[in-house]
Amino acid sequence: MKAKISLKKTIYPESRLRAKGTSFGSTIEVEGKNFGTPPTTGLHNNGTITGEIDRAFRRFIEVQINSEIAADVTVELPGGYELPETLKQHYADKYSIEPEIKSVTFV
Repeated sequence: MKAKISLKKTIYPESRLRAKGTSFGSTIEVEGKNFGTPPTTGLHNNGTITGEIDRAFRRFIEVQINSEIAADVTVELPGGYELPETLKQHYADKYSIEPEIKSVTFV
């Protein structure tokens, strides 16, 4: 089974009601599952990409908790982000121990 986690970064301008900032969010797709509305992590203001990766994997595990088949998970990073190989391996090692996840790749 294949799954995709798409991470998004939004930069919002300063207004009279808020300061300039960024937010991260993720959308999860799982092959063969129709969620109606795809599972998301919501928006998290002024965080980091690594924080969003962790939130997205936790949400993915929640979605897949009753699945019998482990998924090959592809993580799609927002434009402008490139993880070093050591960090990619860290996440692959960290999350592939979960029974819901077979492998982790980044694009």
